[in-house]
Amino acid sequence: MLRNRIVTMLAALVLAAVPALARAADEKPEMTENPMYAFWAQSKPGATATHLERVKFSGPEAKAVPGGTDTKTITYKLLEVTPEKVVVETTVTEQEFLGLIQQAPTRQIYPAKIPVAFLKAILDETGAKLGKETVKYKGKDIEVLTVAGKYNKDGEDIQWKRWYVKDIPGSIVKQVRKTSKDGKTLVESTTDLADYSKGD
Repeated sequence: MLRNRIVTMLAALVLAAVPALARAADEKPEMTENPMYAFWAQSKPGATATHLERVKFSGPEAKAVPGGTDTKTITYKLLEVTPEKVVVETTVTEQEFLGLIQQAPTRQIYPAKIPVAFLKAILDETGAKLGKETVKYKGKDIEVLTVAGKYNKDGEDIQWKRWYVKDIPGSIVKQVRKTSKDGKTLVESTTDLADYSKGD
């Protein structure tokens, strides 16, 4: 079951110590399942997930965006699924003062396997911890996996949290992030799943 694979993999990396990979040049690094591959590989090509991102600024930066909040619609579309990789197209549409601007689509390629050291480095840097919650989505109670963390970068404190549901393309249903300094909030962002489709 996908959710169990994700939980097991992240739990092993987050809650247990993973030895550093000091290997000779002719040895292969220890590999593990790429969570981004797992989040998408369950879906069929053509599957989409549309997210609404709101980034609220404080101070002078707030004047640069309408109402002090930068609003974007981000649509992900699964183009290809193979045992080796998934290819996901991302299109971002941003609200401006006089209208909307849509960026050219980009493609993200997620290999099925990545070095354990790569994933461990990300989890260590962001202080990731696992959890489970029950939340409401479209009027229904659903159980979700959560991953949250906090860390300091360049003197700023960053807190973040993501909510995952296995049956949704990409699996992410919500994410929040707050950046603060000296106890004052600088930036708050919230991203919510607006809609999705299962694909062909």
